[in-house]
Amino acid sequence: MATVADHEAENALALGLARIRPRSIIIGEEAAGTDPGMLSALDSSEDVWLVDALDGTDNIIAGSADYGMMIALVRDRVTLLGAIFQPQHDRMFLAKRGMGATLNGSDLLPPAREVLPVENLAGSIHTRFLDRRTTAQVHAHASRLGNVTPITRCAAIEYPLIAHGVRDFALFGRTRPWDHAAGTLLVTETGGTATRLDGTPYLSSNEASGLLVAGGESVERQLREALELV
Repeated sequence: MATVADHEAENALALGLARIRPRSIIIGEEAAGTDPGMLSALDSSEDVWLVDALDGTDNIIAGSADYGMMIALVRDRVTLLGAIFQPQHDRMFLAKRGMGATLNGSDLLPPAREVLPVENLAGSIHTRFLDRRTTAQVHAHASRLGNVTPITRCAAIEYPLIAHGVRDFALFGRTRPWDHAAGTLLVTETGGTATRLDGTPYLSSNEASGLLVAGGESVERQLREALELV
């Protein structure tokens, strides 16, 4: 649900980004909802900003501090820069392709992860918007994962949890580019992986459903075997 705050925040960010890169294309979640054709720009060689000005609107309405703002710079569907700001937690995450990530200006290093049995992995599963066959398959095998936590309803919260090593994975059904471009870069720049359910790397596109984000290649392999996504 979009509120007045969503629209006003998106307009303010779009104006600021236009000043930073005057010739770039800006695709905001609310604007794209009105004009889905804007997404075709992701297939061009132009610089494209993806903007989710308020991610977690339902959480804001409920009085939760778990919401954020996400911006990503994309070219040829590859994310070059991603920023996630959590206002109520006073955290700014910034990731640059091939250059790592920072939290409030300090290096965010890949977390030290123990090699855990699959039944001890912690994460969340969002199957809404997946096809029926895949949804049934995931739910049939999810009991093999010992710690599936409730969804936060906010990608701007979930991605940093994986980057920090607090959670090991997330499976998303809907993969709208403004929800995932910044977060997938943050995770991959801190040692994790982000792949489609068929194993191909994530690219900023609105065409395919299903995205598996993991804290590392070994975690991804465990998840794929447990959920039979191999």
